[in-house]
Amino acid sequence: MDSHENEETFPTDSKSESVCLQEKSDDEKEPLKRTEQSTTSSLCRKKTIRMFIIIAILIGLHIFVVVMWFSVHKKSAAGPSPPSQCFLYIISCPKSWVGYEGRCYYFSDVEGTWDFAQRQCSSYNASLSSIDTPEEMDFLMRYKISADHWFGLRRQTVGESWKWTNDSIFNNWFTIRAKGFCAYLDDEGASSTRCDTERNWICTKPLHSVGMEKPPGPPTDISSFENCTVFTNL
Repeated sequence: MDSHENEETFPTDSKSESVCLQEKSDDEKEPLKRTEQSTTSSLCRKKTIRMFIIIAILIGLHIFVVVMWFSVHKKSAAGPSPPSQCFLYIISCPKSWVGYEGRCYYFSDVEGTWDFAQRQCSSYNASLSSIDTPEEMDFLMRYKISADHWFGLRRQTVGESWKWTNDSIFNNWFTIRAKGFCAYLDDEGASSTRCDTERNWICTKPLHSVGMEKPPGPPTDISSFENCTVFTNL
């Protein structure tokens, strides 16, 4: 009988080799198994954590790429942005005029009747000055110095309402002294006299900004126009 037939064969399973590196008694195997199980569990937890971190990073990158793609696609579909360049053509008060609160004022250095003064103001595309607020009254009183100046109130008869040059009725927010028909400013405030006497006068007209082109949006003032070219006669 062939001697090989009596040889006993043993399993060569790789799992058996990885689990059991050498033969030990039952008492020696129990601590080893517990140690191996603990080490294996710790390694599994670390691998699982690393796997979740990698998955989270990949998901984040995917979301970022998708968002960027949609952003670029939306801008392309909207077309090119309007140009931000703008030009401002600003007209200041004319020479010899004084600016205050969006209006220009002219204080004459010659005298004339009330009607003559109004005609002179009209030739400047202006009118004899109205006085709408206490602040405007203070401004006019400071700039007129000591001379009396006609302004834009007149009435036809004593007792009739005072009217401005645009025919609007004066609301009597300040007192006009005396019983004349044309109003003027002296050192004490507003007074009145005959319209054919001669005095200096005050013309006024609004200060305009023309030829303005600006970017879209509602900027509150000129300083917010970052890319503007300003042309002015200041």
